[in-house]
Amino acid sequence: MADLFRETAFGKLVHFLSKGTLLQYPEERADFIVPEQYLPGWKPSVDDAATLVLASGGDDLEANKEKTTAPPSAAPSLKSTPAFVDWYGDNDPDNPQNWSSGKKAFVTFIICTLTFAVYVGSSLITSGFGSLMEEFGIGEEEATVSLSIYVLSYGVGALFFSPLSEIPAFGRNPFYWAPMVAFVAFQAGAARTPTYTGLVLLRALTAFFGSPVLSTGGATLADMFTPMQLPVIFSIWVLPAFSAPAVGPVFGNFAAQANGWRWTMYELLWIVGFVTLFLVFLMPETSHANILLRRAERLRALTGNNALRSQSEIDHGELTPGKIITDALIRPIQITVLDPSVGFANLYISFVYAWYYLFFTSFPIVYGEIFKFSFGAQGLAYLSLAIGGTLGAAFYIGYQYVVMNPYYAKVGWPVNEKRLEPALISAIVAPIGLFIFAWTAKASLHWIGSMVGVTLFVAANFATLQCIFLYIVLSYPQYAASLLAGNDAFRSITAAAFLHAGTPMFRAMGIGGGVSFLGGLTLFGIPGVWAIWYWGASLRQKSRFAQGDAQ
Repeated sequence: MADLFRETAFGKLVHFLSKGTLLQYPEERADFIVPEQYLPGWKPSVDDAATLVLASGGDDLEANKEKTTAPPSAAPSLKSTPAFVDWYGDNDPDNPQNWSSGKKAFVTFIICTLTFAVYVGSSLITSGFGSLMEEFGIGEEEATVSLSIYVLSYGVGALFFSPLSEIPAFGRNPFYWAPMVAFVAFQAGAARTPTYTGLVLLRALTAFFGSPVLSTGGATLADMFTPMQLPVIFSIWVLPAFSAPAVGPVFGNFAAQANGWRWTMYELLWIVGFVTLFLVFLMPETSHANILLRRAERLRALTGNNALRSQSEIDHGELTPGKIITDALIRPIQITVLDPSVGFANLYISFVYAWYYLFFTSFPIVYGEIFKFSFGAQGLAYLSLAIGGTLGAAFYIGYQYVVMNPYYAKVGWPVNEKRLEPALISAIVAPIGLFIFAWTAKASLHWIGSMVGVTLFVAANFATLQCIFLYIVLSYPQYAASLLAGNDAFRSITAAAFLHAGTPMFRAMGIGGGVSFLGGLTLFGIPGVWAIWYWGASLRQKSRFAQGDAQ
């Protein structure tokens, strides 16, 4: 517990103010024995040199053999030099990969809760549109801006914060707790603002500062879990992101019905305030580069050996934060334009994500006007989205255990395109779900039929997005964080734009015509997914950005 607390924001403050006497690191304790390879003037023997080539592998040859099942990109870049500061063997407790299952589960819980809090903030306000329009004298289109600006801002914010979290000197933690403190402050203002302009501005700021977890959360999980575990862990993390916008109206409708739109803002304030306390006091640093960078600094101070360097100091010694940020902003656009696989992935995901958010403009028409649900009961209709996400996660996780894990054991690390196999099915199911929703949203039919369509669409999209995201991460590991942040920006911009087209389209074309039109567009994604699965390997071979498969 002390090790976890020491790496938190508050723990680091206690350590700093006590000048290292409290929450000490191993190198600061009186009984610490400096590994001889870090002492000034030490030169390795032949056996020592062989050990250094293995670096973080230690002397456990079987453990090293197991580690080769991961793709080369997932392993650290090793330096056979005595000046290279690495983990203290395979079982170093400071290595997040070696944390206990309970500690990993706790950090994962924080990341999932934070993700839920940020995403639920997008849709909570939709419950209060009626009182919002009445108080400020605005129309439905203007009220929708309070939703779309939030969706737009968290996409732009992720693009900005993601490269910052990759700078070893910063680590990941500052971009969780510090922006969330700002989120809480701006959210308090949003709940009390006397003008609609002020509300829109504050909504934009809260989403911007709440965005880091949307891209950096995956990196934190990758710090703790092996590549074989990540597909399941990512599914657990993404599920709150899928479910939160659906749960928002459930929370918000009853509050808004009783006390108006401001109470939906107070609900969000309470949620993010609770999560921020966890981030400040209980969220540890997980960035390997940051942990080892600070270890190298402590060892240099302890030994006087100024030649000691961590991997990040060796790799990024000449890079400036400005250069890193510039590359991170430009690279996603460059790869999207030049690599067909990424270009299609961004386009497809952007549109199906926009269709997901269009449910927030179609549901009031379908379940309020057509099926005559009460205002509070309309919020419960959104649970079909959460159920769809849960079924999609169950399908995808089941595939990992039933198909992929036995494949690992028998064959080894698969070609990247094998990760797309579930999407071959789910890409077909998605438009079917939309057509069912479109053709059953009629007063003459039972409302359950339309919810079945919604559930199928969301379940299929969950599986498809998981497949594509993992494919991108494995094919472009050196650019993964920036590409995922870029994808977040693309889909958020698209969703924000379509939110303003949704209601006019459904009013003009009807629910049946409007949703059928979206289903028709989704059909065009099927050949794209199959094309990446079939030709993806040859496309990656021709790409100057992609990385090959593990052998």
